[in-house]
Amino acid sequence: AGRLQGVWPGGPGASDHRVRWEATRLQVRMSGTPLGLLLELDQPVDLAISAQGHLNAQAGALRLTPQWTGAPSHTFATQPARLEWEGLRWANGHLDSRGRIAPVSLSWINAWMASPDRPDGPLAEAGFSGDLQFEGVWDVSLPLSGSGSGTAPARARLDGRHLGGDLTYLSGSGTELQRTPVGLEALQLGIQWQGQQATAQALLATSQFGRLQGRLTTQLTPPGAAGEGWQWRPDAPLEGELQARLTRMAPLSAFAPPGWRIDGEGQADARLYGTRAQPEWQGRIDLRRLALRAALDGIDFSDGELAARL
Repeated sequence: AGRLQGVWPGGPGASDHRVRWEATRLQVRMSGTPLGLLLELDQPVDLAISAQGHLNAQAGALRLTPQWTGAPSHTFATQPARLEWEGLRWANGHLDSRGRIAPVSLSWINAWMASPDRPDGPLAEAGFSGDLQFEGVWDVSLPLSGSGSGTAPARARLDGRHLGGDLTYLSGSGTELQRTPVGLEALQLGIQWQGQQATAQALLATSQFGRLQGRLTTQLTPPGAAGEGWQWRPDAPLEGELQARLTRMAPLSAFAPPGWRIDGEGQADARLYGTRAQPEWQGRIDLRRLALRAALDGIDFSDGELAARL
């Protein structure tokens, strides 16, 4: 339920319509997933809506409380998150907004990604569980339509990072089941967008499995007068790099065919170039102490080595 109070001036000389958003208690549920959210407004928010359709909203905050349908099949965080925005403006097809959301639990993300044929979620099925919590921050100034004239160029920064908690990796089965703390040291994802150029960077560092770091830069095509939004065209150029230093490769078993188990250690250094439609990699992969077991396919070897050039 929610409540709006406002003053709506009339006549040809009418200025902004002043509206106060006083209370909200809204339940949101996504089809096909067991997770829903209860949204509650912290305090009243004043809005100004012009006759031209421009919108200005003062700073505010929503409390997001997770709600689970039925009994969770695995550990599920119930701590609410807080969504805060430092004002919001929409005018001439241009959006300006800054804000933060935290803490967001890994178990929420896993539940949102669940489906009827994968009720435990992809992360749990891959053998991962834990109490990880994340923070997300945004600062955007984006033209979202080509109809506005004289709007500022696109500028955006999106950042996500690990706030606390750790992951546990489950391997083996039955009496051979092992639980290994990942020892998460850093998990960061950032996107910077200036004009038509966008760069994404990611870092994953653990004490038990190693380190993975990557960067990708590309170009986006801005909205046109015909009404199409931002586009990542097939001929958009790509430029990036990937470095991996893995002390244990066991978690990669999650991406192998069912019943396959992979382990070992290795490193990779690669560069990406070309276009979105025709990406090309150049670099080197070195694997040591490589072990692969697939009982149903009759594969079982260890102490292998692989050196490959891309």
